[in-house]
Amino acid sequence: MINLFLTYKCNLNCSYCFATGLAPEFPKEISQEKFALFLDWLQEYRVPVIGLLGGEPTMHSRFERMLAQFSEIGIAVVLFTNGIFPKNLVDPISKHVKNVVVNYNEPSMYKRGQLDIVNQNLEALALGVRRLTFSKNFSPGHTSVDYLIEACERYRVRHVRYDISKPGDNSQNDYFSIADTKNIVDTVVRFAAQCHNLGIRTGMDCCIPLCQLSASQRRFMEKISTKFSGICHPSIDVHPDLSVSYCLPLKQVMIDDVTSMPGEDALLRHFAERVRVLRVLKTFDRCGECNDFGKRCQGGCLALKDTI
Repeated sequence: MINLFLTYKCNLNCSYCFATGLAPEFPKEISQEKFALFLDWLQEYRVPVIGLLGGEPTMHSRFERMLAQFSEIGIAVVLFTNGIFPKNLVDPISKHVKNVVVNYNEPSMYKRGQLDIVNQNLEALALGVRRLTFSKNFSPGHTSVDYLIEACERYRVRHVRYDISKPGDNSQNDYFSIADTKNIVDTVVRFAAQCHNLGIRTGMDCCIPLCQLSASQRRFMEKISTKFSGICHPSIDVHPDLSVSYCLPLKQVMIDDVTSMPGEDALLRHFAERVRVLRVLKTFDRCGECNDFGKRCQGGCLALKDTI
């Protein structure tokens, strides 16, 4: 799925966020002119679905109108939000958005009053949105899950996407290194099992080295997860100036203008080729002796491989 970052402005300051350093680089939200060009490109190449991200995408000055424009041309929208937005946006979001993915942090990560706003919006969205999904980022110091399980039951959420925090472009955010990932795997697997037992479907955003799980953990995760893999594929992250990156942690793998490419498939092929050398870089000495390496596993997140 192609992701469009409407703005890098945000009303939170999450320590794990790999987009934080992009706010100074892209200080302006996507302009009306750039957005029109992007819509034309989506229509020309019949892109069926688009992800809207930030920063906090609902902070864009024309956010509500943009949702309507996507609906007008038949493009489904997946909205990634922290849930802190004015209550007058609940109705247009419920009307125009296919899936609302709320990044639901541990309570201690919110400033006074912010969690109340999130919960009020969740109560309203749970009544009207077609699909409500939670997002969880496991990061140093923030690995608890009980609050999220409770919220899933309260708001009848049956889908959770999660990830183990990755480095931003400047590696100044909090993240788990490839070595550290080994120490969090047991927590992640227990969380996935807890969700599974409650009928909540889970999916991991990015890949991890498969050797960091036991054989039984790997079989279990491959069985119950909607997305569990040792190989990553291009995320296709479009910035407000219409430049596009493989993903935000690999922002340096970029082209200047998404509309210069002949469609989504061409973008995927282009970026897959660009990272070929990085993909075959061995993370551990044992990668060279592993039958899965290069087939079902690339030795972990490419952004982490880029930092070793």
